[in-house]
Amino acid sequence: MQRNPSSVQRMKLLGAQVKAVDGNFQAAVSESTRSWIENLETGYYLAGTAVGPHPIPTMVREFYSVIGKETRKQAIEKWGGVPDVLVACVGTGCNALGLFHEFIGDESVRMIGIEGGGVGSKTRDLHSASLVRGEVGVYHGAMCYSLQDGDVKSLEQSQWLVGILEFPGVSPELSFLKDSGRLECYTVTDQEALDGFCSHKETQGPEKEGWSREVTDAEVSIIVVEQPYSIHQDYAFIRTTLPQFLLSDMRLTLSRGHHQ
Repeated sequence: MQRNPSSVQRMKLLGAQVKAVDGNFQAAVSESTRSWIENLETGYYLAGTAVGPHPIPTMVREFYSVIGKETRKQAIEKWGGVPDVLVACVGTGCNALGLFHEFIGDESVRMIGIEGGGVGSKTRDLHSASLVRGEVGVYHGAMCYSLQDGDVKSLEQSQWLVGILEFPGVSPELSFLKDSGRLECYTVTDQEALDGFCSHKETQGPEKEGWSREVTDAEVSIIVVEQPYSIHQDYAFIRTTLPQFLLSDMRLTLSRGHHQ
């Protein structure tokens, strides 16, 4: 609630009673699920993330599928085809699924998911890379990749990461897409995300309006959500891979948080 007061204020304006929990996003999901189970006859569980027991992940995916449908529509209008590559950041997986689901049947379209790598690849924890470094297990009623220790307990994650990334599990459907080989998964560290944000700010942001070149953690959390993670990979992908496809006119579609 302290991290995202604007959302709390909007919920209250809509008539919601907002209760705080002692912890992060993971704790909030656990507590809301527990409350729902204890009040099945009078309660309704409304989720915005593609995790948890069926049919919640499927419902959320369908709601977010407008991202992919709009992407296909715009691609056909702009160049008469589908993108060659889709890149999306992955927290719990809702926006990534929203983009990917529309194109799962298009085998020529590569799908790339980017997870928060925290402080680096050499650490056992302090990251949110469930797909890349996690193990298959059952978490919140769904089989998925999750960050676990030897006793199947969730590991501590980087506290710099935005709230949606402070969750040990990930969408069960994204987990399946990874195992089937349809989804490519990579990580981007916190520092790389900040570098990506600065590069994006300098080329597309309001740099001319006098923004400081020094970006603090708080500023990143306020201005964007998961965006910096996919932004860094976008630039890296373009630098290393794009030259191979110049003659074929490659189309790259990006999904950052809830924005494209």
